[in-house]
Amino acid sequence: MSAQEAAAKQASIESTAPPLSFSRTVKLLKRYLPILLPNWPELVLLIVILPLAGAVITVVPALCHRMIIDVAFPRHSVVLLAIFGGTAVSMIVLERFLLVMVRNATNAHLRKRVIEVLGRRFYRNMLDLNMRYHQTTPVGEKIFRSDTDILDTAELLGSAFPMTALYLCQFLVTIVAVCLIDWRPIAIAVACSPVFLFIAQQFFNYYRKIDLRQRIQGQKLTSFIEQSLSNISVVYSHGARKKTMLQYFRALVGYSTANMIYFFLHQVSIVIVWPSSMPAAVATYIIGLCAFWVISGSITLGQWQALSLLIIQAIVPLGILLNYYQMIRLRMIPAERILHLLDLDDRVQDAPDAVALTEPLRGDIEFENVWFSYSPGKTVLKGVSFKITAGSRVAFVGPSGIGKSTILNLILRFYEPDSGRILVDGRDIRTYRLAEYRRQFGIVLQSPVIFERTLRENILYGVRDNDMLNLDEVLRSTNLEEAVHSLPNGLDTLLEGSGSLSLGQRQCVAVARCMAGAPNVALLDEPTALADPEAKHAIVEGIDAAAAGKTALFISHDLLTLHSLDRIIVLNQGIVWEEGSHEELLDKQGLYCTLWSMQTELGESGHSQAGEVET
Repeated sequence: MSAQEAAAKQASIESTAPPLSFSRTVKLLKRYLPILLPNWPELVLLIVILPLAGAVITVVPALCHRMIIDVAFPRHSVVLLAIFGGTAVSMIVLERFLLVMVRNATNAHLRKRVIEVLGRRFYRNMLDLNMRYHQTTPVGEKIFRSDTDILDTAELLGSAFPMTALYLCQFLVTIVAVCLIDWRPIAIAVACSPVFLFIAQQFFNYYRKIDLRQRIQGQKLTSFIEQSLSNISVVYSHGARKKTMLQYFRALVGYSTANMIYFFLHQVSIVIVWPSSMPAAVATYIIGLCAFWVISGSITLGQWQALSLLIIQAIVPLGILLNYYQMIRLRMIPAERILHLLDLDDRVQDAPDAVALTEPLRGDIEFENVWFSYSPGKTVLKGVSFKITAGSRVAFVGPSGIGKSTILNLILRFYEPDSGRILVDGRDIRTYRLAEYRRQFGIVLQSPVIFERTLRENILYGVRDNDMLNLDEVLRSTNLEEAVHSLPNGLDTLLEGSGSLSLGQRQCVAVARCMAGAPNVALLDEPTALADPEAKHAIVEGIDAAAAGKTALFISHDLLTLHSLDRIIVLNQGIVWEEGSHEELLDKQGLYCTLWSMQTELGESGHSQAGEVET
């Protein structure tokens, strides 16, 4: 299932809100059995042992009341009264303190295990997905699913289903006990149940749609908050504070309205369909009818007492069952949403015959007639072909959006080409084991990423000790020594948010992270874009020194930093437009020459204006 197909299927599920059915429930449980079965001791305890023990224990007090009235009182036996009374009290204490504590502790442990296993599988699967999924799915939605949906699914598997089995057993045993005394109360209850079930079903169907709407609105609100706060500088610099506040307020109103309706219906359900209302009215009527049967001589006073207690006692598990029934209905959607993501096969995977890297890559890279599009009808690369020899320093240049970063993404196998082949050291990259293959590369992205960790951990992120270059040399070559000295704890300073370092320093950290692991191939996307003019030259020299003898691929709009490279490939209109060294491309008087002339003219104009200002 592709990401687009999954998104369409998910939208259909959320909009139609399919009704809960036995077959859907069984199908869902079958899918989650691999997660539940390793916890079989807890499942046996919750689904078999505790339900049977609890059902028997809860029935015994009612039967003891009957024996007290029908046996102990007529015989004036204090011993029988003490035996039956003591037994009833003991069963109540046993059920309240022993069974409830064991049940809750076991239930909490099972829920914890489900959260851990399901969360690990969900997050690992999300990290395995094709980059296409991550670029088309809002971060807020992924956070919402990784948090709220996981917790709701754990509540379904670790709480709702086991507790439903427990209280269903208790309810059924109570009904059997009533039938053994007199079958007529059950017959009356069964005759009244269709009306109640019809009203409850209609109410719950609407209730569930409102819950879905609330979830969707909450997901949108989470996405908006994540986007606005992670780009707060854009909000401030464009004077969009009021506009952002208005957009947030609209999203908040949508969520709060859905939440208000949901809360209102929850409270109404207590009045209309929960045991304290309609079922309680029916139970009161049946108890009154049983009293009439006592007067008419159909049953004894002890039987009436036992029936009254059992009928009242049946309402308690009935209410809990209705609550869990509604919980199952509401938690089915997040549980199915989790499965939809786990079923996604839009990912880059190892081929069945993928080979391990027995030695480092040399860095020979070849594109053979590669075509690629991010979405149907929007082709980015149109039959791109080129060869890069190991140890070369090559730059990709051209207009924005022409596919330069796409080439690096394809080399790293973030995406698979639509057609054509990509060879590294003469082998199709799809024949390498992905994790080992990617470890051969160092990369600098257009937007430098700083994690909320120490500066040392940021630089050594993903680096194995035996592959690391000298850290002091990395700091010197990337112009970070001064930044380290300015921080309160040096390399061990915790970088919180984006205020600890300037934009240029963050770019230098990204370059240092790339070079720290001594990569066999360096992929640098605008490595000097945010650095000042003095730092640019130092960074390029540092990269040259660290990547000496290794392949280095640059993407840059700053042509002034690329003239010393071995080769420059110019992309335009989805194809290789021209290629050669800096001097060769200038001699061709083509697109590269035009771009170079524009930048040199801008540079001279800038220097001239600066000189006039200084004068």
